This record gives sequence, C-alpha cells and structure tokens, in this order.
Amino acid sequence: VMVVHEEPRAAMIGELDTPLGPLTIANTHLSFVPGWNRVQLRRLIRDLRGFPGPRVLMGDLNMTPPSPRRWSRMWSLGEATTFPADEPCHQLDHILTDDRALRVEACSAPRLPVSDHRALVVDISRA
Repeated sequence: VMVVHEEPRAAMIGELDTPLGPLTIANTHLSFVPGWNRVQLRRLIRDLRGFPGPRVLMGDLNMTPPSPRRWSRMWSLGEATTFPADEPCHQLDHILTDDRALRVEACSAPRLPVSDHRALVVDISRA
C-alpha cells in the first residue's frame, strides 16, 4: 500500500490558431502514484473532449509507453526517453493527439537546466 499526501493536479488548456489550423492544447503534470495517474488522465481526457478538436495533450504523465496511448485512446506524437535528465532511460513525458492527420517531422529530448526531466520537443505537420 502506498500512502501519499498528493499535491493537487491541474491542466492548462488553450485554443490556439496555428499554421496547421486551430488546435486545442492541454498541458499537465500527473501523479507519480501508479493507478492514480491513470484516473487523472481519464478525467482529463473526458474534460478535454468538451473543447473543440483537434486536441493535443502534453506533459509529464508519469507513465511509460504504451500506457498513455492505451488509457487516453489518443495517438503519440513523439517517442524519446526523458527521465532522468542526466541519463534518460524512461519516457514519462508525452505528446498525444486525437488527430490522425498530424505527423511527426522531428522529435528530440533536449536537456534543460530547470528540470529533472528532458523536454519532449516535436515538429509536426498535417498529412
């Protein structure tokens, strides 16, 4: 049994006009507690469906592949190890979409001095 005094979690959601057309973008940091992060992801996906599509969800989901795809029913827009930053061996950070027409042109995980994770960076296009 894992007992954790969990900090509140939230998501920032914005509707953006992009060169690929309008996108709803959500960014979050989910719990590290196994199972609880899955509950949070499913609730976020439910709420995100209330916004216009297409939708992109990104952030530290504290899950390794293929769990985020399985529980969100969204497609991955990038795969790279992001944690720990010094010698990454796990992908905990993800970029997901419900738009099958979005394609990854480039994906990288650069180290930033402000985090114990690497950033997950993707360049996308529309098929």
